[in-house]
Amino acid sequence: MLFDGVVFMGSTLSNLLYHIVFSTKIRQSDIVAGIGPELHRDIGGIVKGEGGILLEIGGMADHVQLVLKLKPVQPGVAWFFGHPGYGWC
Repeated sequence: MLFDGVVFMGSTLSNLLYHIVFSTKIRQSDIVAGIGPELHRDIGGIVKGEGGILLEIGGMADHVQLVLKLKPVQPGVAWFFGHPGYGWC
C-alpha cells in the first residue's frame, strides 16, 4: 500500500485457539490424583516443545482438557495426535 510516498506492508493477525479433550480408554477413571500434576506438566512440555502456548490445562479422573494457542505455521492439532506415546504411532 502506498500512502504519501511511503510503502506500508500488509500485516496479518491470527489467534488460533484450540480446546482439546483427551479421554481415557472407555472413560475409565485412570488418572489418579497423584499423577495428574505430572501428566499436566508433561503435556505442557510437549505443547511448548512444538512451539505452542498452553493457556489452561485441567480435567478429571477420566479426561484431560487443554486450551492452547498455535501459530498459523504449525499444522494445527494434527501434530499432537501423531506424537509418540499417545496411541497413534
